[in-house]
Amino acid sequence: MGYEVTIHQSPITESGWTGAGCIQIDPSTGAGGYMIEGGANGAILIVIGILHVLIAMFIVNYYLPLLIMHKAIMLVTAALFFIGVGEIITGLGLLMENTLLCLIGSSIFLGEVLQLLANFSVVAASLGGPLSGIWGDYCRKI
Repeated sequence: MGYEVTIHQSPITESGWTGAGCIQIDPSTGAGGYMIEGGANGAILIVIGILHVLIAMFIVNYYLPLLIMHKAIMLVTAALFFIGVGEIITGLGLLMENTLLCLIGSSIFLGEVLQLLANFSVVAASLGGPLSGIWGDYCRKI
């Protein structure tokens, strides 16, 4: 209620892709997001998530002794795996227009990203609220 929306007058064609997009901003909170239509909604998150999971599995498979010796590398690898799982679930939620899947997946990957960043920076902990609000608003609109 009360969102400011900016849209194109006609669909855009860029590098073989045709679609439209819009930016939605809540002027009372400053929270906002963008929506893109044209057939790629969620699929890129699934691809990136699979890539993250595969990289984490590769590290575990080939560098297990290193993981055992260095706790920081083990934590980063575990975070990478769960970030990938969250991205896959979020992407599936977007493709299937399932709000619950989108919220669960985004909670997993945002939680892991923020936890990982919090290990290196106190400032990162303050990003949780704004990022969760933006993703939550986006998921609730599908």
